[in-house]
Formats: sequence, C-alpha cells, structure tokens
Amino acid sequence: MMLSDKCEPAPPEQEYQKVTELDNIETESLLSSSDDDVNSPNHRAPVQTSKPLPPIPKRRKSLFPSISPTSRSILFKISILFSFDSFASGIATASWITYFFTTKFSLLEGTIGTLFFTTSIIAAMSNLVASSISKRIGLLKTMVFTHLPSAIFLALIPLPTTVFPAMTFLVLRACTQNMDQVPRQAFLAAAVLPTERTAVMGVVNVVRTLSQSGGPIVTGWLAGMQKFWIAFLIAGALKAGYDLAMLKMFLGYRSRAEMEGERQRSEAAA
Repeated sequence: MMLSDKCEPAPPEQEYQKVTELDNIETESLLSSSDDDVNSPNHRAPVQTSKPLPPIPKRRKSLFPSISPTSRSILFKISILFSFDSFASGIATASWITYFFTTKFSLLEGTIGTLFFTTSIIAAMSNLVASSISKRIGLLKTMVFTHLPSAIFLALIPLPTTVFPAMTFLVLRACTQNMDQVPRQAFLAAAVLPTERTAVMGVVNVVRTLSQSGGPIVTGWLAGMQKFWIAFLIAGALKAGYDLAMLKMFLGYRSRAEMEGERQRSEAAA
C-alpha cells in the first residue's frame, strides 16, 4: 500500500516537464544567432518576449497510493466480496479440517497426511486447467463456475456419518478449489490501470489477510460448543454467496483494454 510509482510497470509521464523542456528548446533556437550576426553593426540584442517559465511544482509524497476514481470504485466492490471469501477460508482452514477428521473419525496421522498430500497435488494440477477454461468462457465465468462447486463440496463434508464419503467430498473440493486464483488475478489486473495494479493488489491482499484472520475464532467457538459441523456450512454458504455476487456485479464488465480497443475502432470507423 505504501509503494512508490517506481514499482509500477508503466509510471505516469510528467507531461508538464516535457512541455517545459520543449518550450525552452524552441526559445533558444529562435533567439540564438551566429558570431557574424553578433559582430554586425546592425545587430540588436534579442528581446525577451515571454516571461520566464514558473518552476515545476513538486509532487507531494504520500504514504498511500494514488488510485483513480473508476479503479477506486472497482477496488471497493472487489474488496468487500473478497473479504467474505477469505473469511470463509479462515473458518475452514487445513488445520481445522485435520482436527475435524481426527476427532470425528479417529483417523491416524499417516492417513491424514496421505489425504492432504493427494488434495494438494490435485489442487495444484487444477491451475493448469483453469487457464484453458478461461480462454473459452472468460475470466469471470471461470472464477464462478469452478469456485462454486468447491463451496458446495465444502459444506457437504461434515454430513456423512462414515469417513469415506467425507474424504470423497474433500477430494472433490480440491479438484476446483484453486482454479479461480489465476483468473481472479488476471481479472483484477485487467480491471484497473497498469499504473495502479501493484497498489490495488496490495490493498486487496491486506483485506484478504485481515478477513481470513477472523475465521478461526468462529470455528473455535463452534467447536467448543460441539457444533463443528456448522462451521463447514457457514464457510460453504459464504463462498457460494461470494461466487453469485461476483457473477451478478461483474457479468458483462469490460476491461480497460477492451474499452480502449472499442474506442479506437469507433474512431477509425468515423
């Protein structure tokens, strides 16, 4: 959040500085004269026709990044939605899921390690599929249609009375759990200006981290009341609500590059 413009891929140009330099060059070329003209009896001293240029105002440094009003509106909406998703992720962390399988089904440590090893491999491999899907249906639809099934499977984990169906729901959740991460970063980068991407992503990461930190408190309170299964239902419902809200708020949204391309095509046609 407190990074300077030097970390951006395309820092803003100092237009005032460029105009001032061009004015100085033109003035010097018009008022300059050769040595012969200076020694001539008819030579006259150049008359200054314009006032000296004012000094370039220095930009006031700020600890917080400068974000345009359009990007600020998008950042506000996305931050609210991402906070619900991150809060749900904090409710159903890997440590709490491990505790759930240990207390309810009395699984051995080796079995739990093998289970989470399998789910981690599946989740990592699913990221490769996400890029291919996003090229066909778009970034937003990829985010929603892959993340929504994982939310449903998360809510179903505590319902079975035997261990194998619960493990099956956990594995099914891992199949699409991380498929929204790459499209989400690409969607966020395309929604704001290139000079604002670092600042916007920094703000979003801070919001996500703070929201996720409150989830374990809710899970611990429910576990202490012997109602651990409610935590999975809450997490699944919040994640499903996040997906549907993203689809409703941003369906049909055009990125800055798409709007700029459409404007150029309209100007060329005119």
